Amino acid sequence: MLPKPPTRDQAKKIVALGVQVFPDPKGTTPYVTAFLAWKSGEVAAAYRLAQEMLRTEPNDFRMLLICLDHHIRARDPEKIKDFAERLLRAKNPARRLRAWYITTDILLLPLRMVGFVRPMTAEADTYDEWVAWAKEYVATHSSAVHGVA
Repeated sequence: MLPKPPTRDQAKKIVALGVQVFPDPKGTTPYVTAFLAWKSGEVAAAYRLAQEMLRTEPNDFRMLLICLDHHIRARDPEKIKDFAERLLRAKNPARRLRAWYITTDILLLPLRMVGFVRPMTAEADTYDEWVAWAKEYVATHSSAVHGVA
């Protein structure tokens, strides 16, 4: 069975620990900390870490997704459009995740058959949904900017 994402309190502790112990944005700890914080609803903390990560990896899909989500919640249309466009240019990891899921599913088939493991496509599906949303947003907002709306 897959582990549950951390609770909000656990995410706050993870973020605080990650920032204090590993202030270097080039390592994997800030990356994982940002992603865990975002998955548990700590979008503001995740956003700060994602901004740091984007300085070294400006096309990182997951970090762009965190920033896009932050600006959607902040209702900042200019930044939403900017991050939606950047997200569309970044490489969506959904295809690679699905390939990994297929391999894992084959290995875990006996456990899945007895109900211990569920198919793991949710994350890839979520990425595809975000990309579809970003495409629609950019398309509708580009038309409005050019007076075509």
